[in-house]
Amino acid sequence: MAEGTEGHGGCGPLHFIAGGPGEKEVEGDEAARSWKLSRLLQAGVDPNSPLSASWGSPLAYHVRNGAINTAEMLLEAGADPWARGPSSFDAPLEAICHGHHPTLTKIATADHLSPCWDRTWVATINEEEFAGGNALHLAAIYGNTQSLELYLNLGLLLDLDCRDNDLRTPMHCAAQFGRSSTVKWLQAHGGNIDARSRNGWAPLHFAANKGHLDTVKTLIKLGAKQQPCNDGCIPLTLAYSTGDSEMIEALQDSAEVLRESTGSIPFPGNLKSLAEGMCTAIKKGDLGACQKLHSLGCPIDVEMDDEERVTPLAVAIYNEDPEIVQWLIKSGATVSTIFPWLYKEKYSTALEVAVARPSMNSLLLELLNKYLDEGVSFLDTDRSPLHAAVEYDNLEGLKTLLKWLRDTYESPDAEALPGQRQHVTA
Repeated sequence: MAEGTEGHGGCGPLHFIAGGPGEKEVEGDEAARSWKLSRLLQAGVDPNSPLSASWGSPLAYHVRNGAINTAEMLLEAGADPWARGPSSFDAPLEAICHGHHPTLTKIATADHLSPCWDRTWVATINEEEFAGGNALHLAAIYGNTQSLELYLNLGLLLDLDCRDNDLRTPMHCAAQFGRSSTVKWLQAHGGNIDARSRNGWAPLHFAANKGHLDTVKTLIKLGAKQQPCNDGCIPLTLAYSTGDSEMIEALQDSAEVLRESTGSIPFPGNLKSLAEGMCTAIKKGDLGACQKLHSLGCPIDVEMDDEERVTPLAVAIYNEDPEIVQWLIKSGATVSTIFPWLYKEKYSTALEVAVARPSMNSLLLELLNKYLDEGVSFLDTDRSPLHAAVEYDNLEGLKTLLKWLRDTYESPDAEALPGQRQHVTA
C-alpha cells in the first residue's frame, strides 16, 4: 500500500491525501483527509513511505500542499521531517517556502535524533539557479523573517553571512527578490549590507539588476555603498541598462559620493551593461544619461547590440536625435566604422544612416567632413553617400552633397585631392 505510483512522480497513498502533485488542499476537505490519513496510519502504513524522488516524503508533500492538519498528524505518527528525495526539499525547507511557521516551530521544538538544520539545497526559483545555500538563504528569498528569527533564537543557524556556492549571503538573496523588510531585519541582526558574491556583486547590485526600487532605497538608507564588481560595474550602471528612471535617480546620489571619494570610477570590464545602458538612453533621447554613462567609462564608440552590432552614433542618427548626434560627434565618435552586418538590413555606416534620414541633413556636412578626416575617400567605396541619397530619395541631402563636391573640387585647394578629383573627372 505504501508503494509509489510511477506515473505520479513516485507519490503514494499518503501523498495523495493532500491532493495530486502540484495541487493545493481544497477547502472543506480537511476532515475527510484527516479521517483517511488516520485509517491508513491505523492500518500500519509507514508515515515516511514512499519517498518520492521529485516530491519528497509524505510529510514534506503535505506541508508543500498546505495540508497542515494532516502534516501535523504525520509528525505525531513519527514521520521524519528530514527525509527528502534527490530533487526535493525536506519538511522544514518546505515550511519556510510556504510560510507555515507553526509547522516549522513544531519540528524545531520536537526531539529528533539527527536534526539537519544546516542542510544545503539546490533549486531553481523564478528562473534563478541556486546551490549550496541553507535554510537562511531560503528564508531570505521568500521574505520569511519569522523563520529567520526562529533559527537565530533557537541557535539552529547563527551565521547570517553564510555563503552558497556563488558566495551569496542571505542578504544577497533578500535583495535579489526585493524583500525590503528582510533586508532591514538582516542588517539589524548583523548581516553585512555590502557583502560581495563570487562575481563581486553586492546586495545593491542584485536589487538594482532586478528592478526592486524599494529595496534599493532601503539598502541605500541603511548605508549600502556603490562599489564596482569584479567586472567594474556599479549598480547605477545596471539601472541605466534597464532605463529605469526612478532607479537611476535613487542611485545617482550615492554614485556621486563614490566618485568624490575615489576621484574616478574604473570600468575595465562589463562593457555589455554600459553598452545596453547607452543604447537605452539614446532610444529614450536622454542626453544626460548618455553623458553620465560616458563618464562612468562607456566608450563613445562602444559596440552595441541593436539587432546587429552597431555604434552609438548610428543608433542616435537612426532615432533622429540631432542633440545626441552632435554630442557624440564632439566627443569623438567615429563616422566611418563599417558594421559587420547591415544595420536594419540596409546601412553599412553611420554616414549612410544619416543620408537616409532627411531630418539629419543639417548635420550631413559635419558628418561627411569627419568621415573624410578619418581617411575614407568620398567616392572610392562600393557605395558612396551619393548612391545612398538617391536610393533613399533624400533630394535635399543629395543637393548638399553635390554642392560640397562642387565647392571642394572647384576650389584652389582641389589639387590636394588628386585621387578624388581624377575619379570625379574620369
